[in-house]
Amino acid sequence: MKNGAVEGVSYDTKADIQKSNCEVCYNESICNCEDDEEEAENQPNPMVLGDLIRVQIAYDDIYDYDDDLPLSSWLQQNPDSTESNNGSSNMSLMIATKWEKNYRMDMPDEFSERVGLSDQILSMENVIPLLLFRLFWTEHLQDILCFQNNLYPTQTGKPFTPITTEELNVFIALNLVMGIKKLPSYRDYWSSAPDLHDSYVSKFMSFNRFSCLLNNLHVNDNSVVTNRTDPKYDKLYKIRPLLDILQNNFQKNYKPSERVAIDESMIKFKGRNSLKQYMPKKPTKRGY
Repeated sequence: MKNGAVEGVSYDTKADIQKSNCEVCYNESICNCEDDEEEAENQPNPMVLGDLIRVQIAYDDIYDYDDDLPLSSWLQQNPDSTESNNGSSNMSLMIATKWEKNYRMDMPDEFSERVGLSDQILSMENVIPLLLFRLFWTEHLQDILCFQNNLYPTQTGKPFTPITTEELNVFIALNLVMGIKKLPSYRDYWSSAPDLHDSYVSKFMSFNRFSCLLNNLHVNDNSVVTNRTDPKYDKLYKIRPLLDILQNNFQKNYKPSERVAIDESMIKFKGRNSLKQYMPKKPTKRGY
């Protein structure tokens, strides 16, 4: 006999094979194979995860409920009291949370903000780059820069000629021009070499004055900066007024649309600063 079938006997159908398997009982009156098959067919389908959110699970009397209690609960129980033990043993039902396949996401309200340029820009008749620049680089920011640039030399005790608003405008303009006409060093614009000297830049300000303004350029007062160990310490404290004013002016003069694509770029910097990032797989590996 192999696999419940008798050797030497041929079987034509699947029913004959199943009948031969029952012959191992040697008595059809006591064979319960068919009853087992009917009982298996009547069994409900197993529950699929997510069909029910919360189901009740009944535990047998032999189950020890205290096994599932967190350790923190034992600290609050009195070992001598029997009320807590009786209460836990009498509980026979618990609620088990099941994950749900379908979830609901609340959609945001319909976008109704006004986008584009501000009314001040749209109302301009003769739009030139200088007028647009003044919307962001305001007179209030100019006054802060003038005050801080004159304050810093007095704190250090170095001899210094106070800067005026007009002179600061020339200094900012020269830096913008140097960003267009690039040379290896800013000193080269005042170089005596004819292949490096720039007559346009050098006629507005002398080299010594430009270097003095560049060395004393400050945006915030260093004497009231918080300690680095203070939780409220701001790593961008020295340029915080400049960032706040520019951010406010950008938000005031332009409203972005509902869908905005934002790209990133690395500004190369190899100096010592805690804000510096290092990404070895980027073309510019160190910087901001």
